[in-house]
Amino acid sequence: IYENEVSQSLGMSRTPLREAIKALILEGLVEVLPQRGIRICLISEKEVEHARFVRASLEISACMQLARVWDSKLESYRALEREIEEALRKQVEAEQEDNAIEFLAYDERFHALLLNAFGNEKLIPVVYQMRGHINRLRYLMLKELKHIDVLVKEHREIYEAIRSNDAQRCEKVMERHLAKLNVEFPAVKKLFPNYFAD
Repeated sequence: IYENEVSQSLGMSRTPLREAIKALILEGLVEVLPQRGIRICLISEKEVEHARFVRASLEISACMQLARVWDSKLESYRALEREIEEALRKQVEAEQEDNAIEFLAYDERFHALLLNAFGNEKLIPVVYQMRGHINRLRYLMLKELKHIDVLVKEHREIYEAIRSNDAQRCEKVMERHLAKLNVEFPAVKKLFPNYFAD
């Protein structure tokens, strides 16, 4: 990646671009090659598993706690239910259109709505910092392994478990949902061996 080319192609100054690159370096998604530019890091199985573990630990706990307090009688929860339903509807549309990028955007929206509803401001930045490594792999999985329909069903199950105050069911579905990375990693790695570092 060359700053000049990216800056020109995006029509933006180099200052915000440099800030974005610094953030990507901190996340371990790009690396600086002295006198040669910036290179996108290969996907590391170890980094993905570490990120998946942190994300699963935090997100499952948050959703279980959310399930314990959810109250559809309160207007704040009813408003949230409308937003979640919209995100789920958009996921179905993305699935029907076979649009992995659009699906990922509404997948992120669904999970963000749940995390925001939990209300722990420290949790959200930690979980989101973990997603860079995971999302590169998830995009390949969605594009090549074609299992968006299963993810949509699991999102619906998670949501219904939370709405029905069933923390145990929520935990089981979330564990199954977030474990897909481990199960499908070998197949993706076999399809794209040059994308992986280890």
